[in-house]
Amino acid sequence: MGYLSALGIADSNLPLEQQVRWHLTSNCYPPVPLIMVPVAMSAIDAVILDEPNAEIPLPEGVSFRGNSDFAPAYAIVETLRLEAFTITVGNPWEPDEDGNILCLDCMNSYEPDDIVTDPQWNDPRCEECHYNNK
Repeated sequence: MGYLSALGIADSNLPLEQQVRWHLTSNCYPPVPLIMVPVAMSAIDAVILDEPNAEIPLPEGVSFRGNSDFAPAYAIVETLRLEAFTITVGNPWEPDEDGNILCLDCMNSYEPDDIVTDPQWNDPRCEECHYNNK
């Protein structure tokens, strides 16, 4: 339980809403009510979009430090321990500053011609990782 469990679920292929539901109800103690799932997802989105101070509306009956209408996204992420869901590597197909693409297995950069599309996941892989993981 805890951060490593959150990292594991965040790395799964489950939809984000299911990941957040699991985290709030099974990985937090005491469990967080499901009414907070949309709030958590909005906070995650805001932090990923580099808007940590975005004001996220709170459900009726929920308050944060005396404010019953809104809370900053960063505070929601910290309070609900959602940091694992805010880690991104960006678009895996977006070339880096040198024009290279990152292999999602070995995390090395390769020229676009040296990248193979993994048909199962449609993710970029270098030839060595692609053929070793078949």
